[in-house]
Formats: sequence, C-alpha cells, structure tokens
Amino acid sequence: SGTFLRTLDGGDSWQDITDSIPPPSSICGLSAASPEVIYGCGVWFQPAYVIRSTDGGMNWDKTNLGSVASALIDVLFLNADTGFVSGKAQPPSLGGVILATVDGGGSGSVRHLTGHHDDYIWKLQTPDSVHIYGSVEAVVGTGTRIVRSSDAGATWTTQAVTPLVPYMQVMGFLDTLHGFVGGNQILLETLNG
Repeated sequence: SGTFLRTLDGGDSWQDITDSIPPPSSICGLSAASPEVIYGCGVWFQPAYVIRSTDGGMNWDKTNLGSVASALIDVLFLNADTGFVSGKAQPPSLGGVILATVDGGGSGSVRHLTGHHDDYIWKLQTPDSVHIYGSVEAVVGTGTRIVRSSDAGATWTTQAVTPLVPYMQVMGFLDTLHGFVGGNQILLETLNG
C-alpha cells in the first residue's frame, strides 16, 4: 500500500511516516550506516531511486538512478558515504546490476552486470564489510547464482549454486564461509563461501 513505518521502541509500536518519504514511497531495501544516516531504495517494479535520511529517519531526500538501473531492490552501506545498490540494469537486457556509490547515494556507477535479461540482483549482505554477497533472482533457465566480492565490492564474481531452482531472493552469511540462500520453497546452505 506504499506505507512506510518507523519504530522507536524496538518494534512494540509503529508510526506512519509515509508523508516524509519523497514519492513514490515504495521501498524494497533499507540499510543503516549509522543511527543518523539511513538509506533505502526502490522499487523492484520500477522506478530506480535511493532515499537517504541524515537525521535518523525524520526527513528524507531522494536520488533518481534511472539512468543506470531500471529497478532497485536492495541497498548496503559500509559507512555514511560508501555503499552498493542492487537490482536490474538499464537497459534491462543487461540483467542484474550492482551500483557503487561513494557520495552517499548521490550517484551510482555500474560495478557488476549479470548479463541475463531476466535477472535481478535481489539482496546484498556482508558479514565483515570486505566479503559481500548478492543473491541473483533469475526467472529463466540460468539456475541459481550468487555474486560475491572479496575486496569490499571493487570486483565481483558469479558463482553457480544449483541448476534446480531459479527463483532465489534471500541470503545471509554468518561469516565469510557459512551462509544460506533461499526462495521458492528451498533453503540451501554453504560452508565454503
């Protein structure tokens, strides 16, 4: 419904702050670089933009990244200025995309493309700010893949997970070797990164 909520008591109660978000208010991913600096992005069905608050979520500004992405799903910031945003490239035929920003989301440069038209890079996650992982959602016969970086996002590689299930969205790594990916009624575990 486009509602954006905030809690100040650990989730016991929530207040609607939708009016503080520049429209459209659909958000797919959030990342807090600090208690004051918070990022969001959207939206998986277009358009591609990043929102940012520098006052703990009271006020937000917005940057349109439609020139380099057609849709954005997740955002991961390593500090207040440096981070990554993932989704689908512009044009979409280039596949899933990871954008890097060093100016607090004011601009984004393409860091990685999957090259498959139907791909999205759905979620980003890091256990240590050096090793970064992304789940690839693919709706055609390319199988399940992840993308990963071992140099804080400077370079990325693609790793096959399984040919059985294309529709992966979630991922989480406990450390640089032990992690999980899941979606479409399956959860897979790795012990070797």
